[in-house]
Amino acid sequence: GDGGIEAYLVEEVGVQARLIGKVMGTCPQLRHLSVDNNLRPTVAFLLDEAKVPQDKLGKVIGGFPQVLGLSVEANLRPMLSYLVGDVGIDHEKIGKVLVTRPQLLAACIGNLLPKIHTLLGAGGVPEDRISKVITKAPHVLGLSNEHICKMIEYLTTEVGVEKERLGRMLVSSPQLLGLSIEANLRPKIRFLVDDIGVPPHKVGSVIGSFPNILGYNVENNMLPKLRYLADEVLHVSLHKMGRAVVTCPQLLGYSLERRIKPRHLLLKRRGMRLSISRMLAPSDLEFRRMLRASDKAKKERAAADADAGMSFSQRKRAVAAARRAQEKAAATRAVDEYRPRGAPRAVDEYR
Repeated sequence: GDGGIEAYLVEEVGVQARLIGKVMGTCPQLRHLSVDNNLRPTVAFLLDEAKVPQDKLGKVIGGFPQVLGLSVEANLRPMLSYLVGDVGIDHEKIGKVLVTRPQLLAACIGNLLPKIHTLLGAGGVPEDRISKVITKAPHVLGLSNEHICKMIEYLTTEVGVEKERLGRMLVSSPQLLGLSIEANLRPKIRFLVDDIGVPPHKVGSVIGSFPNILGYNVENNMLPKLRYLADEVLHVSLHKMGRAVVTCPQLLGYSLERRIKPRHLLLKRRGMRLSISRMLAPSDLEFRRMLRASDKAKKERAAADADAGMSFSQRKRAVAAARRAQEKAAATRAVDEYRPRGAPRAVDEYR
């Protein structure tokens, strides 16, 4: 009965009790299935073959209960075989993919093939990297092939991303394929060109180098960073920030409060000026090393300048004083080596 199925889903599968009503309503055929003959074998397949983690099983079933109504032999195992064998997804990672997109198990292989071919062909994704695209963004296979084609055409023809770079871009940031051209992409491109002055023929290079820009919010993310850099660092108008973005698109990916401001203010206190890329690109460890190297070079220059300003007699006296200090230190060490146990150190006798 329903009570037995609901108890099994909550107590053994891990579906949240507050969601059980929604699960049963979304998939009413569950009421006609047997826990032992239907549900347990499917759950065993998800855990053992599909590698879904035990602690994520409830999330998978709660998000897509229809999977429990699919045949293991006719639906689930062939789809798993296709995703692992043909698409090339690592068997140990397939569970993570299915936690994110359990609907893939109900997909028709015939519907997925055109999307894969589009990514490989027009999208320029290397064949040995297609599995990485799907692993990072399983929802891509849930998009229509028409949408994927339109996105690729927009990025190559209007934005100007070269096909070779487009393939690398889709491998690194495949989630961008799920964005809307009108709601997400066009406003970002207009901002880059019209508001900050990126030359139109450079937009493709900027996006190809750092595609995450297309996922950033203009008002809450990109604009505050660019205003700070324009006003406080470069002292130029916002419209002239395009040159900096073309040179270092990644600057839009750094945190204003955790990286841009602290580093700029630190350099300002030290009286140092660096290019934006040299200021922001190094890791925290590399940045500290760079500052220490700068301090060392500054001390060496100061010593050289002081030495250059000395007269011959002054340098002679300084060398003699340094030699006497070294000799005294050596004599002190020699006396200490032979002093009786408990006797005061040589240097202590003259305090």
